[in-house]
Formats: sequence, structure tokens, C-alpha cells
Amino acid sequence: YGGGLQRHDPTNDSIRILRHSPTRPGALSSPSVSSVLELGNGQVWVGTRGNGIDVLDRNRGVIEGYRPEPSNPRGLSSGVISSLAQTADGAVWVGTLDGLHRFDPARGEFERLGPERGVPDVYVRRLLAGDGDLWVGTDAGLARVNLADSSIDRLPAQDGSVLRIDINALALAADGRLWVGGSAGLFTIAPGHRSLQRVSLRSTDAAEPIQVGIVGLLLDATGQLWADTPIGLHRLSDFDGKSTLFSSVSARLGAVGVPFGANLLQDREGRIWSQRFVYDPRGDSLYELG
Repeated sequence: YGGGLQRHDPTNDSIRILRHSPTRPGALSSPSVSSVLELGNGQVWVGTRGNGIDVLDRNRGVIEGYRPEPSNPRGLSSGVISSLAQTADGAVWVGTLDGLHRFDPARGEFERLGPERGVPDVYVRRLLAGDGDLWVGTDAGLARVNLADSSIDRLPAQDGSVLRIDINALALAADGRLWVGGSAGLFTIAPGHRSLQRVSLRSTDAAEPIQVGIVGLLLDATGQLWADTPIGLHRLSDFDGKSTLFSSVSARLGAVGVPFGANLLQDREGRIWSQRFVYDPRGDSLYELG
């Protein structure tokens, strides 16, 4: 944290950095960025770690923002923005250290939803927009917001018990299967189901299951699942409905025992990016960003 917002230009492989400045027009309002979301209208919302949301125009830089207003019931109650998502109805959802917030673009107002509304915990770590719903990963479990009636359901374990786990990553497959990652490992929700199934992690490099947490997940353009762990990036090789088989990418290419970077993104050339590394599947090559 503290390095601002980086933008990669694929035409020349350069990286431009938008930094914080209290005086320069168009600069970030805070040096630390924790989430980024491009809206349907082309605006880029930048979630900061303390000063709310910066609204970014690609050509002019930061043009406006939404700052924490704890005393305003129609404002942001926290300035630490952990996650952002936009649903098909145009609403922007904001995860913070003090609950889930829904932004109404027509009114320019926020509505807070906390544990009193069914959100498992005030710390909302990850958000993912689905087909008619919103998945909400918190510090104490997973919930689903039904956009049709705004109801919130907490997702239990397969045996019906309350599952109190921190959620680090969410990934939704084209067939509706949801992958959920956290410090307790990997979970999945099969299409049409409403409970979390714990999935065993196995490696092509070891006979015994991998006992590690999941810090990042990505489903790429082909539907391939990638998982980042405290010991590096892995690629899913097989899933039989109960256990997974992953092949290690980082360790095989020399980055042993270090996470890939958690925030996984794929570019148009198929490369997997984080703030720390770039992996190119075409040449099976790994680059560390300086």
C-alpha cells in the first residue's frame, strides 16, 4: 500500500502511476488503494484505505469523490473501501470496515446494510455481482443479496451449520458454480445449491492434500481457475466434485514460498497479473514487477 494506482499500457508495455497529492489537481486523495472498479459509464471508482472513494476520469484524473460521513445515514460510514461491485440495475455496492453500502446513482446517496439486515459481519471483504444477485464475502462468512427484493441470505455449510470463515476471494463460473477462497481453504457452491462445500486441495507435486489458505481466485476467459495461496500461484488441473488437483506455477518457475499477489487479473493477451508478478501461459514464463 501507499504506491498509488498503476495503469499498464499494452501498446508499449509501460506502466503509468497516479499518485496521491494534497495540492495537485486530478491526483488521488489517498496514497493507498484497496479496490478498483470500472463502471458501465466508463468512470473508474478507486476505493482508498481511509478516505472513501475517488471517481476517476481517464483523461482528467480524479474529478470527484465520496468521503466518509459517519454521522450521515445516507453517506459512507467508513473510509476504508475493501471492495466494489456494480450490479445490472446500475447500483454500485461498496464493502467497508463498517458494513455493506448500496449507492443509488439517481439520488447520489448510500444505504448501509449491516448485521441487522443479515450481513454476517461488519467487515465486508469481497463483493461479486452475479445474475440477479450479489455475493458478499465478509470476515465471518458468505451472504447473498437477492436484487429482486433486497433480501439477504447467509450461506451455511453443507450440514446446515453456520460457517464463520473469512472470505478472501470469489469467482463465478459460466455455469453458475461459485468458488470461494479464504484462510480456511477452498469452498464451492454448485449451481442450484445454497450451501458451501469444502473442497480438498491436492497438488500434482505432492501426495498429501495442501493445507493452505486461498488469498486470490481468478476464472480466466477460457474458464480456467487460478488460485493464489501463501505459497504461490496454482492452476486447476482437475475437479471431481469433491477434491481439486492443482499444479503449482510459482514454485515450478522459481518463486518458491511466496504469494503471487492475491489480486489476480487477466489481460487481453492471456497474461495473469498481480501487483507483484506477471505470468504468461503462452511461454510459461514468470516476471516479477519492480
